[in-house]
Order: sequence, then C-alpha cells, then structure tokens
Amino acid sequence: MKLWFTEIGEPLPNEKDVRLHRYGMLTKALAALGHDVVWWTSSFSHAVKKNVYHENGDLAIDGVTLRILKGPGYKKNISYRRIVHQKHFARQFSKKAADYPLPDIIISPVPTLETAEAAVSFGLKHGIPVLVDIRDEWPDEFVNLAPPSLKWLARLMLYGSFKQMSYICRNATGIIAMSHRQLNYGLSFANRAQGEFDGIFPHGYSAQKIEERKLVPARQWWKEQGVDENAFVCCFFGTIGRFFNLETIIDAAKSIASEFKMQFVLCGDGSSLENYKKLASGVGSILFPGWVDAPRIAALMEISDAGLAPYAANTCMSLPNKPFEYFAGGLPVISSIQGELKQILADNNCGRTYDADSVGELCNVLREFHASESRRREMGRRARQVFERDFSVENIAKKLDDHLKKTFRNKLKESENH
Repeated sequence: MKLWFTEIGEPLPNEKDVRLHRYGMLTKALAALGHDVVWWTSSFSHAVKKNVYHENGDLAIDGVTLRILKGPGYKKNISYRRIVHQKHFARQFSKKAADYPLPDIIISPVPTLETAEAAVSFGLKHGIPVLVDIRDEWPDEFVNLAPPSLKWLARLMLYGSFKQMSYICRNATGIIAMSHRQLNYGLSFANRAQGEFDGIFPHGYSAQKIEERKLVPARQWWKEQGVDENAFVCCFFGTIGRFFNLETIIDAAKSIASEFKMQFVLCGDGSSLENYKKLASGVGSILFPGWVDAPRIAALMEISDAGLAPYAANTCMSLPNKPFEYFAGGLPVISSIQGELKQILADNNCGRTYDADSVGELCNVLREFHASESRRREMGRRARQVFERDFSVENIAKKLDDHLKKTFRNKLKESENH
C-alpha cells in the first residue's frame, strides 16, 4: 500500500548521531514490509532548533521517502513562533498534497493538531482513510500546567484547540494510540466506543546492535566521565523538562548515600537541567553528562543495574518510550508511572513502581535492587523477554501492518457498497 505519515517533531533518520523515535522506526519497518512509505515532515529540526534543509524536496532513506517542506522554525518549545511554524506546515501540506499520487491511507499524529486537522480534511475531500495517532493528551496537557484555580481559564483560552481535537477525532476513519489511556482520550473527543478501525500500538523500540567499533570508544568515554562499573548504577536518558521529576532522585541519592556505593547517571538536556544541577550540587553520586548518542547509551546500559523512568506525578503518559528502551537493554525498570506501565512491571516482575514524590518509597526500591544481584539480573532478563514479545518495533509494525490492510480493505468495501 501507499502510506503517508505527517509528523514534524521527530528527528529524521539522516540527522547526525540521531536516535529514531516512533515515526522514524515505524516508517522504516513498514517500508521493509513492502509498503510505499512517504513521511511528510519539516525542514526544521525540533531537537537542535534549526533548519537542517533549506528548500522543499524529497529524500529517500531506508526505503522511506522524506517529503520535506521548508518551515520558519522557532527557538522555544512553548512559544508563539512554534504555533506559526505548525500552522505554516499544515497550510503547505494542504496546498501541495494533491500534486502527488494519492495514498491508500494517511496516518497523522496528535500533536500537532494543525497538521492532523489538515490530514483529516484532505482525507475527507479525496475519500482517503485517515488514522489519527494519539501520542499525547493534547490539549489537556496544557490545561494541566495551570494552577487548579485557573484550569477553567486555561480551558477557555484553549477552546479553539479543543474544537480542533473534536473535529479531528470525530472525522478520522480510526483512532490509534500508544496506550489504552490515550486511545480512550481520543475516543472521548469522538464521542463513541472503540470500533474496528481503532487500535493500540505502543511506542516500541528497535534493538538493533551497535557496532563494536563504536562501542569501544563509548565505553572509554564513560570511564573518563567517572562512571564506576563496581558501583550500583542507575541510568536515565531523556529531555530534562517538566515531564520528569528528578528532585526525588536527587533527594534519594542524598538519603541513601551512606548505605552503599551508588551512582545515578542522568543523561540529557532541557529546560530544567540547570535547576537540577543546583539541587544536586555536592552530591558525588549524581552525574549529568548531557546529551549522549546511541553508542554511549548502549555502552552505559551495559554497565547499569537499572533504568530510571522518573516521570512527574501529573504526567498524562501511560506507556512512554523510555521504559521499553531499558527493556531492550535488558535492564529492570524503576518507574514512577502508575496505571498500565505499573501493571506490566508487576505482572512480569521486571521492575518496581514508586510514588513520584516519595523519597522513602524510591529508597526502598533502590535497597531491594541492591540487595540481590541475582534477582536484579532475573528481572532484567524478564524485561528483555517482554520487550521481544510486546514492544519491539518490528513486531509492532507487523501488527500495524495488519490493521492498515484491514482498514483499507473494509473501507474499500464500504465505498463499493455505496
């Protein structure tokens, strides 16, 4: 089938030292299954905040056609310029899409609302099935940022976004999502129960092995950073911003410092990094090495004892990508997320969950993990099994492939009957 994806926030597969996200992995895997895949995307890289291309054009990589539209860009994640950028891309897509051979199905994520709305409108106009992929609870995540007394005002100010979301979900052929929670979120806007064109397809992760020639210097780099293979090491990779609560990690490190040798290696960059560095000042067991590439991630997971998923208490995420990256590395997970992930960790005995704001609970989990290396290794082995069974991007792509074929086939029958 000819598939179109519309996504403008993820790293592109030809960016330097990039780690592919949901669409980077899925488009590649679906192309490998024989689909003609076109990924409509922006010239502007969200990660580095600059244009990596300077004109419109197509670029073929790993069997996927990147259809690049030049955008104005922005400097801050939450800004008026970002809204302008997103609206510009949606207009460009609407203007140019009909110039190309039409696809069999369009898959468009939320966020961004502007692009998803344009994709749904284009699908309705041309009789093309559109699946909306709910990745975040948008726009409620913005409402959740407001103080309780002002949530009503935030919701009022975002009236247009809520109206957009209702249009998108009501008019899409189907809603897919990364978790039950997010699927139900989309269905609430559609005002209907789950149907045959809806489904859950987790984020997943690709466990492709890093070449040894790249791992050797990466291992040496960690030694130079002061990571001690003989210590109990917990690793974290992520954008250090509002979605994560590292304060509980820092306080736990202080509390447990005298009990055993431990290191917290907190990798990444973001708006809250400097604040957390100040909180951790003088705590020798905490390292902030900054952003790290794929070889260094793999090398650090080799010497780590657990992976941290320290999400903030008010996060709307249910099955984020971070735990599955640790699963792929054979690491048990220490998580603050309640709900679906907590159930997975408990059912498969491959991790533990603590309350996001409870230093005591986190310390107890750390003590348990440290107390028994054999139990810890068994949990890591189980994590890898769960990954291979349920969360490898290759298996998820095969399930999505079946869903796309069913959607196309059944919608075709519907149109013939009319």
